[in-house]
Amino acid sequence: MRKILYLTLLLFSFVGVSNVLAVENKVDDLETLRTTEEINNPAETNQSETSQWVEAVIEEETQSSSSDEENKDNITTDSIDPQAMGGDGSENNPFTVSSYSELKSAIKSGNVDSVTNIKYIQLLADILVNESNSADLAFNRNTEINGIKDPSQPSTPENYWYLNYSAVANGTMFKTGTSGLTITLKNLNLGSDSYSQNTYYGFVRVLSASTTLNVENINYNIQRGSQPFFAAAGYCTLNISGTSSYNSPNTSPAYGGEFVEGFRYVNFKQGSQTNISNYTYENHAFFYMYGAGDLTVTVEKNAVLDMNSSRVYMFYYGAATVNQKLILEDNAKFIYKVRDRAGAQSNVLVASAALDMRLAEGSSFEYLTKSRAINMKKLNVSATDPASFYVGKTEDANNFSSPISAGSITITNTGTSLYQAITNNSVVQSAVSPNNRVTFDSTNYQNKSWIKYDPAMSIYGVSASSTVGNRLSQVLSDVQDFQTNLVNGWTFRTEFILSKTPYSDSDGRLDQTTLTNDFNNQTKPDGVYTFTGEDFSSSDSATRGTLDDVLAQNYYIYGRVSGTSNGGSGSTLWKENVVEVPKHISTVFPMALSFLSDDGPLITKKNDYFLESYSNVPTYITMTKVTTGANSDSTIRLVETLSGDEGLLQLDILAALSNTNTTWSMANDGAGQTLELSPYFETNSKANLSFLGGYTGSFYIEKQVNYQVNFKISHTNP
Repeated sequence: MRKILYLTLLLFSFVGVSNVLAVENKVDDLETLRTTEEINNPAETNQSETSQWVEAVIEEETQSSSSDEENKDNITTDSIDPQAMGGDGSENNPFTVSSYSELKSAIKSGNVDSVTNIKYIQLLADILVNESNSADLAFNRNTEINGIKDPSQPSTPENYWYLNYSAVANGTMFKTGTSGLTITLKNLNLGSDSYSQNTYYGFVRVLSASTTLNVENINYNIQRGSQPFFAAAGYCTLNISGTSSYNSPNTSPAYGGEFVEGFRYVNFKQGSQTNISNYTYENHAFFYMYGAGDLTVTVEKNAVLDMNSSRVYMFYYGAATVNQKLILEDNAKFIYKVRDRAGAQSNVLVASAALDMRLAEGSSFEYLTKSRAINMKKLNVSATDPASFYVGKTEDANNFSSPISAGSITITNTGTSLYQAITNNSVVQSAVSPNNRVTFDSTNYQNKSWIKYDPAMSIYGVSASSTVGNRLSQVLSDVQDFQTNLVNGWTFRTEFILSKTPYSDSDGRLDQTTLTNDFNNQTKPDGVYTFTGEDFSSSDSATRGTLDDVLAQNYYIYGRVSGTSNGGSGSTLWKENVVEVPKHISTVFPMALSFLSDDGPLITKKNDYFLESYSNVPTYITMTKVTTGANSDSTIRLVETLSGDEGLLQLDILAALSNTNTTWSMANDGAGQTLELSPYFETNSKANLSFLGGYTGSFYIEKQVNYQVNFKISHTNP
């Protein structure tokens, strides 16, 4: 029997589905086709909806006044006219008051909001309190007094009503009459050119235990009787929030007590901005604990507390058993500037044996003096990666030899990064590594203008970009503004983490400990990749690092600089940014596949063929359509399964990966089968192609067929 060769030519074409593919010029030889696509993932106020306070009827009243020289409180029983007061005291319908008599009526009322259990009072005019210790100004319900003029406008002093006081300075304005209350005063001007007096017992005299006093957006300008806060009962809390100014000017006569007295907990709330100028000539302390209770002052996250004081003591106590603490939370700023004061020579941090301070990440502490040297007593600082700690002269300081006269400061590094201790650019301890401490005492601060504890090296941030192409997908990262004085003997290296999920909480605070552990551990969490830059020895050296073979998606990038020397090691804090690695799809296909069938049903391939992904994402390949060519032998018919008839051709394409096979039946347009190719840098990114099937003859004459096959290539699984 004469052997007859059957030869066929199989041609491929491609379709773009869902913005998936475009055909590129052929490369290598006439049998290779590459398809490529790069997918790049790239205030008006409605015044009509703003509720305005309803104007209430303003009635004239005759106000009585008291002499400043009176030595006892005035008690009055003015008649109360509840009819002139608007609202019902609820949150949506507050009492609206325009006069002192209406204010007394509102405070005396037993109405509260049924949901919040708070009585709400809204001022509609400037109010003058012209009597002291009025029983009608005693709070016996949770109460909020709001002095905003127009709620639709910014909360600034120009938009606050005045709440002034003209009775005796040693008297009482508001007071508490029941324990456990929460009293809130906000958006108020306290004191003016005409009424520059208040009381030594605070504008709310707290006489009841467990009182919480909230003050928000207060503009306080008092010259005589200038003590904003006073509590004479146990376990009371003061919360200061918003943007506030407390000013007791350095003009005569300027008399007043402490800034805060008697509150056990003083909290400058998160994000608040508080400016205090306390220049009065009476009493010694800025923060004073009344009685034997402990005192804790907390400056919360991102809050700024900026103080000018003429006081002798920053912290004072009423009993020797008092424990006093100062806590600065993340990114908080504490600035205390001591100014001149007639007759005062001392300048003492704390009257008790010691002050405990806690500095959180990014916080800063400054204690500055103009002319009076500071006795630090004993300051114990737990420092968890603060921005800085600084004690020294003010810029306008008098010419005196040393801003610190006595005492000691011990700082323990409870954070994760490396710090240094310096006095006047003279290194006390160049490397204070985690879990170590440094002490400033007379041996190193004497005759020095300042002392400082701050990071031994720092970076401003981290940046990152990506580059993608055929068999290319990388992240390039760098740190921003690396600073250090540690040069001689030190070697530095940038360290990076690329993560699919963040290491930061809802407030943006990074988990420094987990970042460091994940970088150092050999076994990484899923979706976490680490890489480094080259070692360098100076702050102006290249600090870039590159991570290759990165799957396309959005990432969080973290960077820091670590340093080592014979004397120690450490690092900066981690910084966070984001980077996008865009999708790039590129698949190598054969331009044509040839096969033959000689005597018998076996189909064999003529050459080696393959499909290969050059993409940085998984790609999904599906046969969509088979078309018979114009010059294909019409006596040959494609079938899914062979039978006894002649002229039948079963032709399947097998795509083989290391762990799975995909078979496309040409008679059934691929039968919906999908081949998944991994990204170029993973296993199963390349599939070998071969043929399955057979031909039923006849084999006596040579016949030729050809077909065009359409494929869909996508980065999403169909």
